[in-house]
Amino acid sequence: MSVEVMKIGSSTGNQTMKRHAFTLIELLVVIAVIAVLMAILMPALNLARDQGRKMVCANNLHSLALANGLYATNNDDWAVPCRITTAQGTTLWTGNAKFRTYIGYEGAEDTPDQSIVQTPKKYKCPSDRQEAWAHAYDVESGSTTGTLVSYGYNIEDFYPSVGSPSWTATMDMDVLGYKMSTIKQPASKLHFNEAHDWWSKWSGANYIAGWDVLGQEGTVNEYKQAGCGGPTMYRHNESANLAFYDGHVEAWRKDKLWVPEHAEVEPYQPGPWVVRRDVWEANGGGS
Repeated sequence: MSVEVMKIGSSTGNQTMKRHAFTLIELLVVIAVIAVLMAILMPALNLARDQGRKMVCANNLHSLALANGLYATNNDDWAVPCRITTAQGTTLWTGNAKFRTYIGYEGAEDTPDQSIVQTPKKYKCPSDRQEAWAHAYDVESGSTTGTLVSYGYNIEDFYPSVGSPSWTATMDMDVLGYKMSTIKQPASKLHFNEAHDWWSKWSGANYIAGWDVLGQEGTVNEYKQAGCGGPTMYRHNESANLAFYDGHVEAWRKDKLWVPEHAEVEPYQPGPWVVRRDVWEANGGGS
């Protein structure tokens, strides 16, 4: 018995096996197809990545809301105040010792030399690209000792965006906050939101003068100069996560959270920003 072995490049009968290479045109077609597929897939991949970051951010806010519930349970129904002023000094919500316990300060972060205007590093929104110093009030003069806060406390009731507001007047208020039982329809009242200052307010949600111009590069003072002090950060595809007084979290697009006509024509319509309209009006809102 004999066996014939056929080798590439050898001839058997009248047939010859040859190795074929891609032509330049074929290579260009393959590259073009890959480019088209990447153009189609990249937006979807970026959106999926942003959705993941958005979920982490929402969980951060939900944790703050849960901590607020614990605080109220153990402090005579008081939600953690945005600010408390006593004979011993002023305490912000981010520096409130009891609230810090509930949100999980530990290790090196739980030391007296830490900023009182920050939350633990694990609470930084993954889409917050600002360096800590960018949150500092005196960053323009070279300060590099800013904060790590990605979320603000809504103080619209105490420092209204329309009417005759006065920041100086808030300094005479011992407590910027409420007992939970005094808040009607807490599911529709905004408590915490994505921000880059320890406080936030309705006019800070003005994306036209604020976010669209300054984005995450804007400093605290630049936002104030734009008339958007206490700014909302729309970090997730032009939307921001919000935590309400009942503890749930929602994402609102910027054109839902800020409607220019609502702040220009009376009666003003601040929506979720006003927690108690009687307090808001007493502090100059709408007048």
